Amino acid sequence: MIATTAQRRRDNHFNQYVWLCSRQQPRTKRGSATDRSAGTVHCQPTQGLPAQRIPADLPYFLPFLVLKEHKETLCQLPVYRHAWKVIGASERHYGFYKKYAVNGGGNMLITGLPKLDPVVKLRNSKTPIPKQWRKVVEGRKVFLWNTWYDYSSSSIDYFDTIMEWFRSHDDCALIWRRHPLTDTVTRLYYSPEVYAKLQSYIEAVGAMENGICDDEASCDISFSCSDAQISDYSSLMCQYLPLNKPLLWTKNSADTRKFDKQHSGFFIDWRWMEDTSDAAGVIRFLERIRQGEDEKAVIRQSILHRDLPMADGHSGERVCEEIWTLIHQEDA
Repeated sequence: MIATTAQRRRDNHFNQYVWLCSRQQPRTKRGSATDRSAGTVHCQPTQGLPAQRIPADLPYFLPFLVLKEHKETLCQLPVYRHAWKVIGASERHYGFYKKYAVNGGGNMLITGLPKLDPVVKLRNSKTPIPKQWRKVVEGRKVFLWNTWYDYSSSSIDYFDTIMEWFRSHDDCALIWRRHPLTDTVTRLYYSPEVYAKLQSYIEAVGAMENGICDDEASCDISFSCSDAQISDYSSLMCQYLPLNKPLLWTKNSADTRKFDKQHSGFFIDWRWMEDTSDAAGVIRFLERIRQGEDEKAVIRQSILHRDLPMADGHSGERVCEEIWTLIHQEDA
């Protein structure tokens, strides 16, 4: 059958954003203008349909622990009202969106989030480890430490305690992955003394035989070769769950105040993680994992299957297939 002009126009438009749903975006230097380490990815075409119509909203930040402002940020921003389709992570995500979205949730596609696809695939196909990393991580129990960009709200304050532990445990390795805005925010909003301290911490980890500062654009390498993660509140917490590895959440009082108790854990039950509010709790976690004790193993496996049922590595394919079908239904 010969395609109509409308079909060709739509097919051309579809091909412009299909790569966003099915492939990893080009890797860029973290913290650069093109780095997409934070925010929301909107699948917006450059031609083909009127500029005022947004075809699909592909959320960057994974909904898991619900904050008080999430009713607005996950359901009521203008993009949700104007988007033709919004990509949903799960039935739970849809239920929340339907309850608070202005349009009643009728534009959500429940396909799972493509952002998890690369992580799921790491379970069976590990990312090649850079040569300079191998001598640090091979033969050691590896811990990923993921810190927030705001110095006073992060676990960077535990640095001396954590460093002392790793210096006395050569059979373990530390990968420190800082939020890409850490350097900029600390330099602009904190005193020169605090900024100098941060730089000295970075240099200290780089000088360790069992330490790495992870400045890679992607977290794939650190996810792949780590045995456990220690993390401030971050999207990397939820992204780590499909790997079925232990995680310690270093929460602070600000985190606790921001949670909506009515919906906390609504999307993903937070009990799959351990948590602590002090440096001593971090050390206890390090010791347990070093000894092979994973107290959350059973419940983590259960929550992974129950709350992320569509995290199978094929969410991007489902997004493309659903959108393709819907586009041609409109052409019929």
